[in-house]
Amino acid sequence: MAECFEYTAYMDETGHAAASDQHFCGMAGFLATTDRWQLLETKWKETLKRFNVDYMHMKEFGSFTGVFKAWKGDESKRKRFYGELLAHLREIRAIPFGAIYSLDAYRKLSDEDRAAINDPYLKSLCDCVGIPARLLEDKPPEIKYNVVFGEQTEFRHRATKIYELFKSMYRVGERMRYPDFKDMREFVPLQAADMIAYELYKEFDRQLYAPTRKPRYGYGQMLRMAERTLPYVPFIFYTEARMRQFINALRSELARFGVSHGNFAQGWKELYEAKRPFNLEVLPLPNPHESLTEQLKRRMKHENHKNRD
Repeated sequence: MAECFEYTAYMDETGHAAASDQHFCGMAGFLATTDRWQLLETKWKETLKRFNVDYMHMKEFGSFTGVFKAWKGDESKRKRFYGELLAHLREIRAIPFGAIYSLDAYRKLSDEDRAAINDPYLKSLCDCVGIPARLLEDKPPEIKYNVVFGEQTEFRHRATKIYELFKSMYRVGERMRYPDFKDMREFVPLQAADMIAYELYKEFDRQLYAPTRKPRYGYGQMLRMAERTLPYVPFIFYTEARMRQFINALRSELARFGVSHGNFAQGWKELYEAKRPFNLEVLPLPNPHESLTEQLKRRMKHENHKNRD
C-alpha cells in the first residue's frame, strides 16, 4: 500500500503551569496519516451515536458531568464505551506521545534552573511537536507534517513565533504546515488527544503519589499502542531528576557552542537562529541521530542479550 503523504499530530493540553494549585501540566496527543484519521472519525462517531453522546471529553466522562451526567453508577456502560474508543485508536495504529511536568518539582528548582526550562507548558509543547517531527525526519521529502491543537490551547496567541521556532529546530520543519486550532467537541482526533492527555496526567500522579496503586486501564492500553508501533515509549514524565538532566544537557550544549552567559532564553535563540545541531538527547528517542530501524535493531539485540543472561 502506498504511503499517505500527510501526517497529522493532534494534541491537547492538561493542567496550567501558572495555577498555584496545579500539580502537573503538559501536553499529549496522537500521530497518524490523514487517511487513518478519516477512518477513525467514521468509527468514532458511530460509537458516539450508539451511546447517545455528542462527544468524548475526559473531564466530563470521569466526573459524570455534561453529556455523561446520566451515566453515574453504570460502570459496565462506561467500560464498553471507553473500550470501543481505545479499540478504534488501536485499529488505525495511531502513535501516542506526551510530556507531563511535575509542577511541584519545578517549583523546587532554583531561579536559575527554572530559567533554563523557562516555561514547563511551552517545554512540553516543544517536546510534543518534536517527537513526531523526529519520527518523520527520515521520511521522503514529499511527506508533510500537520499539527492541530484544541482551540483553547494556552499558547495560541504566540502561535506564529512558536511555529518559526519549530521550523528551525527540526529537519522536517520546512515540511511542517502552520498549526491549526479546532474545537475538541466537534473534532474527533482532538477527543482522542484529550484522552491521552488525561491518562498521562493520571499516570504521573500515580507514579509520584500512589506508586503501589495499579495503573489505569486506559494508560495501559495506550502504553501497548506505543510499544507495538515504536522501539521506545514516547511518554516523558518530568520528575525533578529528569528536569535536572535536561538542564545539565542544555548547559553542556550552550558551552559547546561558546554560549556561556546565564540567559538561557538568549542561548536557545542563538542556537536556533544559527541552525546549529543541538543534541536533543533528553527527548525519549535513545539517539536522535539513529533511524528508527537502527533503534529497533539495537533494542532487539539488547533484548536478546537479556534473554541469554
